[in-house]
Amino acid sequence: MISKRITYEIYLFNKLKNGNRDSFRFFFETYYSDLCNYVNLFVKNESLSEEIVQEVYIYLWDYRKKIIIDKSVRTYLFTASKNKCLNHIRNEKVRTRTFSKLKDNPQDQVPRPDEIVEKQDFREMLDKVISSLPLRCREIFLLSRIHGYTNGEIAAELNISHKTVENQITIAYRKIREQIEKSYPEFVIS
Repeated sequence: MISKRITYEIYLFNKLKNGNRDSFRFFFETYYSDLCNYVNLFVKNESLSEEIVQEVYIYLWDYRKKIIIDKSVRTYLFTASKNKCLNHIRNEKVRTRTFSKLKDNPQDQVPRPDEIVEKQDFREMLDKVISSLPLRCREIFLLSRIHGYTNGEIAAELNISHKTVENQITIAYRKIREQIEKSYPEFVIS
């Protein structure tokens, strides 16, 4: 049974889809500080938490006509904030690793301009594929490959079976492999 709060949220969200700023303000004022606190649990930086949550709200407004929410706007906002946070953490780890390599061996790390473009194109394609994965699949993949969680840790964290974790990681790899083969046929993937 759907609660009155959720029914009211869906009503307001439908008004928001039509550009109603008061509905947007309602969601902002109702959930903003809770979302910032939630994101801050991961990033441990209040201003960064606020920035991430603001990006979620900007996305909500910009894509309001395309977003489909049939259950809870609150759940959508928390999930979107968590995903935005995970993306930030992943990008930060990549950045840190790159800077570390440059610091350790700067003369060996100067790439040719065409290598930079190729790597950026590849990274953008990879980010797009990962972002297009179904929510649970993406979450499991990022926990596994970016955060280094074991399958058992992921299963315990998300309260799902070990087999489900394995299946979702397999699905993610299959989709990534398909896109790489399509975009970069010269790569041999076994």
